[in-house]
Amino acid sequence: MKSIKELITTKNIENNIYLIQSTDHILEILTGFQEYLPPLKTSEEYRRNTAEKISNYAFCILLKEDDTDAGFGTIYANDTENKTGYISFIAVSEDFRRRHFGTRLMDTLVAIAYQNQMEYVKIEVAKTNHTAQSFYLNYGYQYQCDAGNDSVYMILKIADIKNQDKDRLNISCSSIIQCTECNQLSASAQ
Repeated sequence: MKSIKELITTKNIENNIYLIQSTDHILEILTGFQEYLPPLKTSEEYRRNTAEKISNYAFCILLKEDDTDAGFGTIYANDTENKTGYISFIAVSEDFRRRHFGTRLMDTLVAIAYQNQMEYVKIEVAKTNHTAQSFYLNYGYQYQCDAGNDSVYMILKIADIKNQDKDRLNISCSSIIQCTECNQLSASAQ
C-alpha cells in the first residue's frame, strides 16, 4: 500500500491545507508558531532536530488563510503495532481562532491516521491548558492517563466518531496540496 505522501497531488485545495515535507520549511513553521507551543521555545537546535524528525517520520500540515500561516499540525502515523497515530503539535495563530481552523486541522490529522490504518489518535496536553482539553473532549477524545507531572494523554478511537462525522475522514488525498519546494508553496496553489 502506498503512503499518503506518495498519493498526495497538487490539485483541488478545498481547505488551504498543505503537506510540508522539507525540513527547512518545517523548521520555519515551528519557529513561526513557537509562541503557542512552549517546547519549541527551548532552542534553535531543538527546533531543527524536531523538524528533521518530522520530515523523516511524520506528516506536517499547514493551513493557510489569505497568504498567512493560520495553523499547523503534525502527526506520526507509523505505529503499526498499536495502530495509534500521535499528534505531536497542533496550533492555530491567535488571529485565526474561533473560526473552526483547529477543527479543520484535526479533521485532516485524523484522516491521515485513518488512511494509514491507525485505529486511535493520541495527543499529549498540558494539565493547565483547559481550552485545548475542552476542544479535544468536544472532538471525541477521552482522557487516557497522566503523561507526567504537567500533562495528560488524551486518546480518540477513530471508530467511535459519530456517524454524521464519519465523512470528516473522507478527506481525499487530493484535497491536500503538497509543498514541492522549500519555503515556497507549490505553483498550482497560486
